Amino acid sequence: MSHSFDDFYEEALYLLNQQNVTDAKKCLAKMVSLAPKDARTLEIAGDCAKEEHDYDKAIECYKEILVIGDSHEVGRGHLSLGYLYVGMEKRPEAIESLNRAIPLLGDSDRLYDLLQASVTIGEIQYDLGQFESSAETFHEILEKYQDVELDEDCSLVYLSCARQFADALRCLGKLEDALEQYESVAAICEELEIMDEFANALDGIGVVHQIQGKFSEAEKYHQRSLKINQSEDEHFGIVTNLANLARVHIHMEDWDLARQYANRLLRLETDEESTEGVGFAKLLLAECDIGTQNYEAADKVLQSLLKLFSHTGQADDYVNAISVLGYLRRLQGNLTESERLQNESLEISLKMKNKDFLLSIYDELAEIRVAQKRYSDAHDFWQTALNIAQELKSAKMLKRIKKRIAEI
Repeated sequence: MSHSFDDFYEEALYLLNQQNVTDAKKCLAKMVSLAPKDARTLEIAGDCAKEEHDYDKAIECYKEILVIGDSHEVGRGHLSLGYLYVGMEKRPEAIESLNRAIPLLGDSDRLYDLLQASVTIGEIQYDLGQFESSAETFHEILEKYQDVELDEDCSLVYLSCARQFADALRCLGKLEDALEQYESVAAICEELEIMDEFANALDGIGVVHQIQGKFSEAEKYHQRSLKINQSEDEHFGIVTNLANLARVHIHMEDWDLARQYANRLLRLETDEESTEGVGFAKLLLAECDIGTQNYEAADKVLQSLLKLFSHTGQADDYVNAISVLGYLRRLQGNLTESERLQNESLEISLKMKNKDFLLSIYDELAEIRVAQKRYSDAHDFWQTALNIAQELKSAKMLKRIKKRIAEI
């Protein structure tokens, strides 16, 4: 039976989705012989190059589509470039390409591509610490498609968007709104038996409780989420659960248990060869070292992590590492360096508008001022922290800050 160009194109897409590059390239050779300059030939050539990590060739193929293709094909070209840039961790370039793709993918048969591209932009904004922009992007998607009849695949993307909207709200300190959103997503996903997003929503509820200092309640949600993720063999969910469980026990100063969860996380992320995941696990272990006064070990790890996180572009991890190192410097008596690091962390966190980070940083800046015997400045920082703690309803921090203000 003879195969048409369209047959080879569809088969190549299927094979690439199965990560069978060898056979996909055989289809590509047939496409080249039939229509070497067709946009779909260039798309498959770029996809094969991407799978073989020849990113320069992939970019060249995709950019050629932008020159020769019709509007839909140009949209596919921008889409392919956007996802390539995501994989290369070139996040601003990815956002630009995806934004260019979206207006060209507006017809109904491209709905999944359109929806996924829009959600990916929100995810990148979140990774860059642009929580306000991320929340706006997710909210616009939810509003736009709330009355649209979606197929199963699109519905899953929509639910993921709804849960990630809650993540962004949480980072902005809008905890009541975030909690309501998480609970709504959890209820829908439980009813529809969409277990991965159900577990993600439960974990998000746990993080809200963590921020509010309800650590026992937080642990229950993280453990419940972990149990589901383990039964579903969801790697992403499991590592998120382990990180959050380690964080809960760091807050509770239960260093042994915190270290156990962090070490489990480290082993999983090492097996997956995830540079960022390994780095975050080491950050948690460094915090455990500080808690047990093993300052020298923590110092070496934190300095290496600053270099790592500055390259990966994960804004929240970078800020976290700076702030923890600043805390360590204060404990070591180096107040000048401690203040410099906390001020750098503060500057980034103000741009991110991450209320949880800001609360911790203002509290630490107050402690630095106390060590410098600048009590009036310390009072001002704690008053700012107190206002944020009241907004977040963080019981632990409210109690601590009020106690410290009374002491000075």
